[in-house]
Amino acid sequence: MTRTKPLPVLHIYTRVSTAAQEDKGTSLASQEKLGHERAKALGFDARVWNEGGKSSNHEDISGRPVLQALVNEVMSGDAKHIFVYDQSRLSRNDNVASLIRYQCKKHGVTLYTKDGTYDFTNASDTLMKQILDAMAEFDNAGRAERTRLGKLHRVKQNQWHGGPPPFGYRLDSKKLVVEKAEATKVKEIYQRYASGESTHGIKKFLDKSGVLPRRGGTWTLGSILKILENTHYVGYYTYRDKKSDEQFRVECNPIVPAAIWQAAQEKRKAILERKGQVNRTKHFYLLRDLMYCGFCNAPLGARTKPAKNEHFYYCPMKERNWRDGVEPRMKHSKKDGCGFARSMNIEQADRLVWDVVVDIHSKSSLLKEEVKKRLVGGIVSPDSGYEATQKKNEKSIKLAEKELQRADEAIAELEVEHRLGQTDAKLYPQIMKRLREQRTAVQARIETLREGVRNQAQERKWVDWVRAFGDEVKLKSKLTPEERKEYLRGMIERIDVKYLADTKEHQLEIRFVKPIVGDGRIPQQPKGYKLKKGSASKLIALPMRGPPGKRLTPVGNNSVTVE
Repeated sequence: MTRTKPLPVLHIYTRVSTAAQEDKGTSLASQEKLGHERAKALGFDARVWNEGGKSSNHEDISGRPVLQALVNEVMSGDAKHIFVYDQSRLSRNDNVASLIRYQCKKHGVTLYTKDGTYDFTNASDTLMKQILDAMAEFDNAGRAERTRLGKLHRVKQNQWHGGPPPFGYRLDSKKLVVEKAEATKVKEIYQRYASGESTHGIKKFLDKSGVLPRRGGTWTLGSILKILENTHYVGYYTYRDKKSDEQFRVECNPIVPAAIWQAAQEKRKAILERKGQVNRTKHFYLLRDLMYCGFCNAPLGARTKPAKNEHFYYCPMKERNWRDGVEPRMKHSKKDGCGFARSMNIEQADRLVWDVVVDIHSKSSLLKEEVKKRLVGGIVSPDSGYEATQKKNEKSIKLAEKELQRADEAIAELEVEHRLGQTDAKLYPQIMKRLREQRTAVQARIETLREGVRNQAQERKWVDWVRAFGDEVKLKSKLTPEERKEYLRGMIERIDVKYLADTKEHQLEIRFVKPIVGDGRIPQQPKGYKLKKGSASKLIALPMRGPPGKRLTPVGNNSVTVE
């Protein structure tokens, strides 16, 4: 019995660019249809290799797995006939095109396109393919440059450079405008986060509110964090041109007050500093998030291991150095590196700091005055005059930033004119000096305004804290552990801790948000008084009790969890 010889196979490779929608006549289906028609005309069988949406400008063929698999078929001798809509479907990148050209020539492959046939064993066909590849690469480079220049032009006109707008905005005449329904949720996200709510809590709120993310479904923590780090919501964003590495500041309508946005950034920064600790924490720690090593400034860690009776705060710097393989400068010197040589008992430290802070609170004339103002209506609602003041400050900042932009443009224009020989050589240095001095003055004014916004944000936090805790000193013992922690966060900026080997004690420097340590009232004649400013820090000592504290030694990855 005579076996029928199998027909040759035409390998049909299809691809569309991710940079645009499928063009009419060049869709995946259209390319495949033309390939099947060519296979039928040649009397070949057909096999389709569908890459889907991939750019032809990948520098590495590994970025296009289907094409790589097809080239492997060529190299193994199993693919002798290939069809593509046009040669640019394979690659516009010279390195990739050269690789494909070499393998096709080496293995005697014939390439079919809608416009013709190329036999790589034929010198003239190979030359024509090289010319077409070069033209395609040139065309691709020109298209990319036009796209880049178009984006830069739009950016300089304060227009959106492309892609979907951020949540809270929509496009109108190519510019970002506020989408009110979404913007309301953006503002609430920031307010909740700045007020202390976690991203998990915000996610639950958003999922229950009925407002969907742009891509539908439920909210993810990543989407919420992206919103919280986005500068669009405070009135600007930065666009970077990859080719020149030049950055452009683009103004847009703000959604969130600058003070709330700044408060959110400060909270994010504080969380990122302790991100590894927070993710691993299994126990409650009253002071850990406020404490830093007084020697190396590292955030203190905490370790709880009931089975070994381990309950202590400590500096993890030596542990991290051991884990990361960092050698000390003087390997056997006790003085080298961090001097936090002994751990600190958690229960003793918590009790000491709590008692000291509550005692200072109870004696503070400043706090009593703040409470008095609140009770008689002296401290107004943060949402009344505060919002108006913030809007005024934000407007001043925006005007100053536009003035700064004009100064930059004037400096750049003068520099160009000077290089073209269009300025007076004698006057140029004087004019440039004056412009730079003007720019420096505007920059200083912007920094002053921003500092004012930050101070107002801190003041608002202080007012909120006074409302919650200011007149409740007698009730402190009834607060839950979490409420105690929140109370201390409002009172304390940070606690720097050192171990003093000479006296065998830990020294804690408590830095308060307000100068309330030792403040008081000075009587005035004939009546009344004025407040005496106190100190913003308090130095206390925690003696070692009983057996010496545990000497810190590195722990392996499979030992206890460091929190």
